[in-house]
Amino acid sequence: MSLAAPGYLGLLALVPLVVYLHMRRHRSRRVPSTVVWKLVAEQAEPRPRLRPVRSSLSLWLQVATVALASLALAEPRLGSAEPTHRVLVIDAGQTSGARTASSGRTAYETAWQEWLDRVAPAPGGDELYSVWWVGPWTRPVALELRSAAAVRRALEATTHADAPSDWHSAAEALSAYELATADVTVVAGDLEAAEDALGALGAGSLEFKRMPTPGFNVALQEVKVELADTRTQRWSVEAMAQVTGRTEDLDEAVTFRVTFLPDGASVPLPYAEREVKLNMGGSARFRDELTLPGPGIIEVSVPSDDPLTSDSSARYRLDPSPQRSKAVVVSSLGAASPAARAVAATSRFDVELAEAIPADRAFDLVVIEGISDPIGDASLPAAAVLWLGSSPGREADLDSTATAAEVVRWDRDHPASRGTDWGVTTGARAFPLAPLGEVLVEGTDGPLVVARTTRTRREVIAAYDPSDASFVESDEFVTFMVDVLDWLVPPTPEVSACTVGLPCRVQWSAVASGFEAELDGAPTWRQPPPVGAVVPSRLDEAWVPTRAGLWWVTSADGERFAVPVNPQPSGRAGAAGTPAAGEPVNGPRLSLPWRGTASLLLLAAVVLVILEGLLAGRQPDGFWRPEGLGAPGATGRRNRRAATLHLCTVAAAIAAVAAAPFFVPAAANWLVVIGDGKDDVPTSLADWDSARTSAVPISDGGGAVDLERALAEATARVDPDLSLDIVVTAPLQATRGSTLRGIAPLLDRGATLHVVDATPLREVRDVVAADLLFSNTYFKGDALEVTALVYASTAMPADVRILLDDQLVEDRRVELPEGWSSYVTTLELDRDGTVALTLEVAAEGDEVVANDRRTALLEVRNGPRVTVYASDLARARAFADALELRGLRVDVKGPHAVGTTPYAFAGNDAVVLMDVAAIELARSQQEALAGWVREHGGGLALLGGERSFGPGGYLETPLDELSPLSAKISRDAPAVAMLFVLDRSGSMQQLVDGVSRLDIAKEATLAATALLGEGSEIAVVVFDEEARLLLPFTAAADRGRIAAALAPLVPGGGTALYPGLALAAEVLATPDASSKHVVVMTDGLSQPGDIDSVVERLVSQGATVSAIAIGTGADVERVRNIARIGKGTAHTTTDFRALPSILAQEAMLLAGDPVVREPVVPARTSAAASLMDGMPDEFPELTGLVETTPKVAATVLLEDHDGRPVLAAWRYGAGRVIAYTSQGVGPWSTAWSESEDFAGWWAQWLRWVVQPGREVGVDVQATLVGDEVRVDVVASDERGSPITGLQLTAAASQLGDAGNTDAARSSTLGPVRLAEVAPGQYRGHLAVREGVWHVSVADVSGGVAVEDTAMVAHSYASALGGPRPVDPVLAGLVNMTGGQLLTPTTSWSPTRASTWVVTRAWRPWLVVALALWSLFLVQRYAPTWLALPRLRSRRAPAPSAIGARTTAL
Repeated sequence: MSLAAPGYLGLLALVPLVVYLHMRRHRSRRVPSTVVWKLVAEQAEPRPRLRPVRSSLSLWLQVATVALASLALAEPRLGSAEPTHRVLVIDAGQTSGARTASSGRTAYETAWQEWLDRVAPAPGGDELYSVWWVGPWTRPVALELRSAAAVRRALEATTHADAPSDWHSAAEALSAYELATADVTVVAGDLEAAEDALGALGAGSLEFKRMPTPGFNVALQEVKVELADTRTQRWSVEAMAQVTGRTEDLDEAVTFRVTFLPDGASVPLPYAEREVKLNMGGSARFRDELTLPGPGIIEVSVPSDDPLTSDSSARYRLDPSPQRSKAVVVSSLGAASPAARAVAATSRFDVELAEAIPADRAFDLVVIEGISDPIGDASLPAAAVLWLGSSPGREADLDSTATAAEVVRWDRDHPASRGTDWGVTTGARAFPLAPLGEVLVEGTDGPLVVARTTRTRREVIAAYDPSDASFVESDEFVTFMVDVLDWLVPPTPEVSACTVGLPCRVQWSAVASGFEAELDGAPTWRQPPPVGAVVPSRLDEAWVPTRAGLWWVTSADGERFAVPVNPQPSGRAGAAGTPAAGEPVNGPRLSLPWRGTASLLLLAAVVLVILEGLLAGRQPDGFWRPEGLGAPGATGRRNRRAATLHLCTVAAAIAAVAAAPFFVPAAANWLVVIGDGKDDVPTSLADWDSARTSAVPISDGGGAVDLERALAEATARVDPDLSLDIVVTAPLQATRGSTLRGIAPLLDRGATLHVVDATPLREVRDVVAADLLFSNTYFKGDALEVTALVYASTAMPADVRILLDDQLVEDRRVELPEGWSSYVTTLELDRDGTVALTLEVAAEGDEVVANDRRTALLEVRNGPRVTVYASDLARARAFADALELRGLRVDVKGPHAVGTTPYAFAGNDAVVLMDVAAIELARSQQEALAGWVREHGGGLALLGGERSFGPGGYLETPLDELSPLSAKISRDAPAVAMLFVLDRSGSMQQLVDGVSRLDIAKEATLAATALLGEGSEIAVVVFDEEARLLLPFTAAADRGRIAAALAPLVPGGGTALYPGLALAAEVLATPDASSKHVVVMTDGLSQPGDIDSVVERLVSQGATVSAIAIGTGADVERVRNIARIGKGTAHTTTDFRALPSILAQEAMLLAGDPVVREPVVPARTSAAASLMDGMPDEFPELTGLVETTPKVAATVLLEDHDGRPVLAAWRYGAGRVIAYTSQGVGPWSTAWSESEDFAGWWAQWLRWVVQPGREVGVDVQATLVGDEVRVDVVASDERGSPITGLQLTAAASQLGDAGNTDAARSSTLGPVRLAEVAPGQYRGHLAVREGVWHVSVADVSGGVAVEDTAMVAHSYASALGGPRPVDPVLAGLVNMTGGQLLTPTTSWSPTRASTWVVTRAWRPWLVVALALWSLFLVQRYAPTWLALPRLRSRRAPAPSAIGARTTAL
């Protein structure tokens, strides 16, 4: 037995008072009347006398009342005196949003209200309440609150989430709390998943209850919206509806509805509605094409009466023509600016090179590159700014201040830096950079890359030298530019939407000024404007919607726009056999505000008060008898007072039983201190009221601080009605969790954050094996260059060792300087698979040995995967055999096998096009290849021959855009007379990508005229069933007249080629040009005619005739015959988009044959490039090559004696491309292929273009970020298209100590759910301990089989990894919330504030009842104690009067 509030036993002191009152109680006696008159005459008051206590029923009832009431207030309990801890773990996932038909409440609302009513219907008892919200993540809503009313207020501010619940994250979160004595109730829709995750929670009592889920559900799945036609703004809409549960509640069909809300409109417009029958599996599919009026919001829905409506609709923002962003590059390098080239390569910026920032125009992006003159903030526009080789206000000369950079660490989670392997940039030139903002990349001498964000601007400052080829020509520069541009100026896709449970990024202007987001039926998200000048750089990721729908965002500047938010895909929308929505979660149960012995004691005390009062009041002279209440004089007044006090006592006692509302004083503000109990706090807080303070201990064994958990816990430990100050005192050099995810609870709660910047009490003597830096892409047989990074707190000698798979490969005795130092070594990789690299440092006097060993894992691959596409498969096989001698894995395929989407190349490290003509590849294939190189970092080699570059029709195609060498040559072209004979039959009105065939022909004709030499003329004849001259011979330079003639041309009737050719012969007779050429184009079968004779007539006039058969219905044989007779070229293709390149090829070839058919000796140029290392100055003779023109950004590596390019390289977007103008294998390169170095040359060149490839299917990557493993998964199907909507989870199994990859698995973490952050891309985090971890991924929905795994090593807690800056997000949060940066000596404390609150409580009412009851007893037994003092003086009566009375008597 124990007492919850033993102090209340002091009220037993009322027992002596009761006894004393009984000792002086009035007793009736009969006396002679003379005694009375004597007292009157003497004016004497009767004096009560203490008499021995007599045992009576009233006495024992009153003593029992005091004892029972005191014990009830002390609240005796069986077992510990600790208050009962009631814990609710509630499912807030998508199915909890199902509404009941009777109450209209969601299952989530019903569940928590029924639990709260059951455990605390009238809060105020001495109990603790905690509530955990389990949705796509887990967070505490209330933690150990003593007021159930506060818990109710906290829950009322929450809502369910339209996303599946992650019960594994709930298990991980709850495992950090002591629940051994808690009564835990878990309410879940998916009870099996909850029991699997929480079954071993270790609570005092654990009860699982099923939350009602929908009996049936209609869910919208696989919604796909694509722009089908840019020109007409026609959109393709596809969707599938899946019905689960009791399908008898529906008809045999569902209705699909499509609405569109144009920008600027307030009411959506109906665009489509169709009823589709359900198939046997309960699903129905919808597809339609709609022409929509510009940008806006499209909504696809399946209206139904099911209780769960959040998954019945999907919304997307459509922008058919996203506006291109404007960028200006101010560079000291002029046209050679690598930044300008990288910005232009993204294909979403209009780039302008300038010597200064134009003041008369607005730009979305400003790039300042290598400028030594200081540029102040005042001269910068309100835009995104990238500083490359420059910094704000910097005046120093880069050449004099730059040194070789040595990278220490980088932010692997920031969007601007996480995609780049910054360790590889060690050695690149960089200048000293001040810590101007959040440090993204840190070097031994200070920051190398910094992000700075204000209300008007986002900036990234990179200290790297833009003229250093080792940096700007590296893969890291490309990935950095792609990431930083996407962060500074987020791209605007054609189709976009936010997803529940993931950050929803809105435009920075709204974030920086503050905004509100509203959704009907859901709490409003309010993001206040930052208080100070510093703004967290990732503040635009703070808003994570929990509800799906069309949110309306209003910025502080008054701008209002719509943001569509869709639910996360769920694998289980409802399950057969679960309760229907509306069934109670809990069975009927009697609820009381207090429980156990205290309730019985209180009830007994109340009964005794009533009983004793009634017994005493009904006595003959009692106060409850009518004659007593109505008695005159003092007696009546005493009786009425006693009755009133008895009534008041009974009323207060009943109020205690009912826990009626009561006014109590309460604190209006609260302080939460986040720390580990060992950190210094401001001295002014030492005297702060401990009753208004909560502590959150959050230090782990390694000293890292989980700020995400700490901030969520700090807000959950305080009543939502109280003002909250949070003080962080823990060391913040190493943090766990995501500080960014901690922003939401702070903003939701309106808390003020303060940070104490405390320094360590003493500096320890420590040497740290900090990191191993190397590139991520290596193959068997490679030489691996490794940089070992070491930190020493003070200068000392040490041994530095490098081990490969626990085998010592290098051992150095070095003198470590104070601070950072690095050591480079080269290792030979003689096997494939996972290898472990380990860095060990040993120094005498090292006080911290846990961080003396660092292990990193490297996946060594068995040779790059290369696919060679070639028309001549025999030559391609010979080329592949040579490459395979050097360890490359090569496939040989024909041009038809080239994929049509960028994802189709996902299994390749490099692709080779070996003498493939453009016409052999459909336009979609060429665009897919270009997209793979540009956007996915693919590597491409273009090899020459008779069918490549100019002869292959590369001009005006994506292949020419990809190539560093242009097919357009700069030689002087002769004047020619060129006549186009174009088919304008009815079939030419068919659309290709939204453009008619005839319009493509017109545009191609106009483009071809630009390639003709000076003085050339063109004419155009068109034909359908008859022919007409559309344009007589006109100067090719007069493009305006040519365009005006082509513009009104429209499709006509049938196809009659002969009249067109006959008219062409007449027209061709007029010009006197020395060279004449006719191009005939048709897409169908022609009517009969003597076509051969008219072609011979054209030839007799000195003309050559080429013919083009385009489309599936063209007469190919006739076209080939025309070209044969006309001594021209026959082109046949089914792809109309190839027409521009065909006509361009025809026009260009008129200038002469671009093939050089003479011996040439290639020689190296002066260009320095790593792919030429170790190669000779001259190469074997070539007997042929294709003449090309180098592009501005290309690097020509080999050229012949006339300066014609043989080999050139460049970057194209994120990828690399080399172009070789001779044959890879063939008559032109016989001497090359016979050289013993041939295979080595090509292997080295192809290794340069190789980018880290990934397998088709599910690719798993694991990256150590602090003390967490970030798991990234990319899922694609056999065609390379992304697989969306997977329900992926990741788990990590420990293999053993870091460095021992063969140890048996000893523990498992997870699984955790992976969120889909982009189509087919999934991400999640696992908090890991020290060791080697094997990461596996599973699809719980069973949609795909995941075979790929990853491994990662964690050597020691990140807090032990050497000094690092404080978490940069915190400074921004302090400013945002209006807090302060404090020191241990700061004189600051929150202002004390108090208030009166109304709360339901039983103890105060019982105390009041006991006080009234005590007055009641005094009124009965000692009424003079309560008598008011008399206000008039006494007068003695006159003697005559006495005498008179005596006489009367």
